[in-house]
Amino acid sequence: MTQQISVELPRYHNDEATRLLCGYTYLSTEFAGSVIQDLVAERLRAHGLPLGVDLVALVRHARVARRLHAIRDGLLTVCWLVLCFALVAAVVALTEPLAVRGERLGDCLQLAGCGLLSAVVVVFAAGLVCRRAARRIHRGEVSPREGAAAVASRVEEELDGPDETNVVPYGTSGKEELPFVGSGVRISETVWPGIEVGRPAKDDQGAALPMTPFDAVELHACLIERLADVSGIEELRARNRLYVQGHQAHDLGAELLPDPLRRPRTRIDPGLVEAGITEKERVMRTYLALDVVGAGGAYVVTMFVRARLSRSLLSWEVSAYVLPPLHALFDQVANLPRGRVEEVWRLIGITLSQLWKLLSRAPVRLLRRVKQRVRNAWRLWWDRQRILHRKGHFDYGTVGSVRSWAADLERLDYLQRMDVLDTFQRLEQGVLLTTEQFLREHNVDTSDFERAQTLITHHSYTFKGAVVGQNVFGNYGSNIASGPVSGTANGIGPAAGVGVGPMPTPAPRPGGTTPSRGRQGDAWVRTTSTDRSADRTSSATTDAIRSSSGAPRPPTRSGWPPSSWPCCVPRGWGGRMPPCCSTGSWRGPQRRAGPWTRAGPAPGWARSGTEPPRGAGRSAW
Repeated sequence: MTQQISVELPRYHNDEATRLLCGYTYLSTEFAGSVIQDLVAERLRAHGLPLGVDLVALVRHARVARRLHAIRDGLLTVCWLVLCFALVAAVVALTEPLAVRGERLGDCLQLAGCGLLSAVVVVFAAGLVCRRAARRIHRGEVSPREGAAAVASRVEEELDGPDETNVVPYGTSGKEELPFVGSGVRISETVWPGIEVGRPAKDDQGAALPMTPFDAVELHACLIERLADVSGIEELRARNRLYVQGHQAHDLGAELLPDPLRRPRTRIDPGLVEAGITEKERVMRTYLALDVVGAGGAYVVTMFVRARLSRSLLSWEVSAYVLPPLHALFDQVANLPRGRVEEVWRLIGITLSQLWKLLSRAPVRLLRRVKQRVRNAWRLWWDRQRILHRKGHFDYGTVGSVRSWAADLERLDYLQRMDVLDTFQRLEQGVLLTTEQFLREHNVDTSDFERAQTLITHHSYTFKGAVVGQNVFGNYGSNIASGPVSGTANGIGPAAGVGVGPMPTPAPRPGGTTPSRGRQGDAWVRTTSTDRSADRTSSATTDAIRSSSGAPRPPTRSGWPPSSWPCCVPRGWGGRMPPCCSTGSWRGPQRRAGPWTRAGPAPGWARSGTEPPRGAGRSAW
């Protein structure tokens, strides 16, 4: 008898993204303040979808971190005042007689030394407390929500609501209205070929079977019930959501806005949501949202589908999005040293290097916090006055999600790209198979469906960002990338520089660039390829997606902030919303003399340093 040996691989937290975000609040004063500003101080706009992040836990830890940072800044302000007083006293002592000058200068020097030593102790102790708190959150067994005290019950109820929401007001202040704001990078937007559903199926003898009438609402309900089993994705969450333009939220009355001076509700009557499935107006429509959160929240795949049933023709509107992993900044939490000797040694270096910066700017940070509170109170009063006096329609729509603002497209590695691809293909095939089963159960002839299915499965997904290697995304599809592309030249699609069909010979251009044409499906896509080295590394920019990829990235100072910062930043994260935020596009940083401008993509908490962190685990404070 053979003995069976059971071997288990290491298990990791399934809420890794939440733990990293919560831990980083202790390492960055700006980030903690931005979380409070966007999720608590903003009281009128709707919250973005959590997308794998526990917003309640994030706000709890941000509040604790803000208090620790306030205590640190208060003590450092006292030390700074002591140093200033010692300096003024030393200047006054220079005007006194020589008999007492030396004694007075000695007293001033002692006073300045005490102040400076106290500042060193405060910075070191605050860093030790904050870093250990961040490490405890990331590596502890307790859930992030239980690791901090609760905030106001009203705030937690509002933050818990978006997880089960069936209505999403979205902001319309950008140049392009995008209902799925905060869902990440757009991979595909298409309408599948129409299917004839007006012909009855036939039995074995060729007689027509009686058709069972159906509508789009029943088809959505069938997908919600069966899609998880058909696709084989256990983590799939399928629900109907009504997407409403933010400035038209008042049209739903008390169902969505019981109190116009507060945030919109996150759940409304399901009958209204179902009515939006057949709605044809541009103000509000219902989509079936298919959400899949990757292991540990490393990525989030979302597909929005909507049945279009017009007389006897059925088609599907499909939009696919992916949220890449968190930015490398948040890895500081995971890279904190475990050993005490290494922790103290590294913290001493950080204390000495950051001492003057933290000490000299402590009063400014305290004043800035008071100024922000006054500004929030004034803005809230002004917005409420506009609502009460009906001076235009107030935009209650959300402008994004915390998870999307913290994501970095460049970090989608090979394993995650394969997982994302597998998820998209499973969702696509699941929608098709479930639709076919639904039509057969209603005795509908599916011969036209089989023809359309062949065309549907030959589409392609678009990943915008750095793509390394020879890749083919989608079933018989092509990979289109905007950004650095390196790999062999024998790929398929514009990213490799060759198409799937015959192409005319390109004519050379001045400057060494050669235009080439690649074919994607039935559309010709023009690309530009430039040889840079002997290893055939090329840079391809596709005209087809140039409109959504933003302007070219200008050079940054010392490579900071990271060139992959998303431009979608809310008002509390470094300024008002840039116009491109509603498009889900990505831009490089645009900087001028002074703080980050309205078009600058870096959040406010990224302004704490002027260069990337040196070494793993270094705190940016």
